[in-house]
Amino acid sequence: MNSSRHLNTVIRGSRILAPLSLIAALIWPLVEVGWMLWTPAPDLCREFSIHLTTGGSVILKLWQRVALATLAAVPALAASMGLWALHRCFRFFTTGEFFSVQTIQSLRRCAGWTFCSVALEFITHPMATGVLTANFPSGEHEILFSVGSHAFQTLLVAGTVWVISGAMAEAGRLADENAQFV
Repeated sequence: MNSSRHLNTVIRGSRILAPLSLIAALIWPLVEVGWMLWTPAPDLCREFSIHLTTGGSVILKLWQRVALATLAAVPALAASMGLWALHRCFRFFTTGEFFSVQTIQSLRRCAGWTFCSVALEFITHPMATGVLTANFPSGEHEILFSVGSHAFQTLLVAGTVWVISGAMAEAGRLADENAQFV
């Protein structure tokens, strides 16, 4: 593939991904909060790997639903910020700005917010399990820590994007420096 066709493919792909990342940034927190507010309690317990000895009859109080929605919103908002930064990065790509300071900053922010989202999930998950089991009988309260392969994969990708954006910044700096000699 020649350089011009490759460049057009990148720009076309960015034109598709820019609005998709914006839509995802806008709806992600709403979906997470809505899921916590309206999912039946036994389904939430299963999702959080909480062992039900109550025969599946779990009733959540309003304060628990609000607390769960708030806890879900925290990492979701960080993920949304990452998606917003990704949207900006794709917007710069559509104009051919591949190594501009703004493009690289957007890519770096995407990586940073994505990392923060996973880190916040590590913190909020145990808190959510405590809230979810607050009404359970004495001795059945649970605080669970969950670390899955998806979280590690996301952290690895975020770290990789962070390093690549640093390399892009250095490449841009060298290109500017070389342009001054010509």
